[in-house]
Amino acid sequence: MDYYNRGVAYGDKGLYDQAIADYTQAIALKPDYAAAYDNRGWSYEKKGARDQAVADYRAALRLDPTRKLAPDGLKRLGVTP
Repeated sequence: MDYYNRGVAYGDKGLYDQAIADYTQAIALKPDYAAAYDNRGWSYEKKGARDQAVADYRAALRLDPTRKLAPDGLKRLGVTP
């Protein structure tokens, strides 16, 4: 998915606002895309937007309980899945 891939590229460059925008577009096109929630959560976390990060990590786990990034992110943020 193009938006997701571009979001990854933005995130790798530290361009978190652009990454979030692209992950949001990817989610709009495919609401069950757990990886996009995972990565958007990571981008929010990097920006210090804790509540949004927690919400996205939890959404990723609801969609796919086998996700690895989400539980790690929640642990870093001091919350439980």
